[in-house]
Amino acid sequence: RLLALLAATLGGAAADAWSAGTAIRGVSFTDTHPDPYVIEGVVQWTPPMDTASFTHYKVFTANTEVEVKGRRWEGALLWDQDLQEDIVAVGTNQLNIRHGTKRRTMDPSLPANWLHVLAWRSSDGSQPTELGAKVPLYDYNRSPPSLVPLSAFFVDEDPEVSKVGGTLRWTLAADADLGFTTRFAIYRAADASGTSEVLLGTVPQTAREFTVPRGTPAGYTCHFLVY
Repeated sequence: RLLALLAATLGGAAADAWSAGTAIRGVSFTDTHPDPYVIEGVVQWTPPMDTASFTHYKVFTANTEVEVKGRRWEGALLWDQDLQEDIVAVGTNQLNIRHGTKRRTMDPSLPANWLHVLAWRSSDGSQPTELGAKVPLYDYNRSPPSLVPLSAFFVDEDPEVSKVGGTLRWTLAADADLGFTTRFAIYRAADASGTSEVLLGTVPQTAREFTVPRGTPAGYTCHFLVY
């Protein structure tokens, strides 16, 4: 399933590394609804070791892995099918997504690419984001994913003629929909059409770079294709 096609170019930019502490762990979710943009199934997680200071959890869809500074939180709150409410009591550690829930955020221009589980404190009702956990949101469907535009950069660090090596990096637009993507596959090819393409490797959907081994044959021209 072709996601993007690019030619190797000189230049480079390091991808930002998202990081966040977590006390909730092991968030998992498998979408059981076959239609695109509809999610159903059970979100599960491992609670903090000490839950005495928490009253409940809430589960959101979101566009990004962490809240973007200076941008209004666009996460959409999910409701439980069995409880018919939007909070999960401490000790439950799962939420059965209400049937027919749309995969979306509160901002129509930003697709839901992540699931976030957040805990609320009993003392002041605050929601400490540093204790939250998240997982990429994969939307199961029977159709191939749409094209995901990206910008890529590659600097050849191999001094040998007709061979390349270095780090291939790419960036995505904020509105890129990764809900139908689980991984990227990187190929080397003779041209942008994929002539004589050779698989170099795969990386998770959350990755934004791939190390091209030194000594990779390049010939007269070398293109990298990202599927």
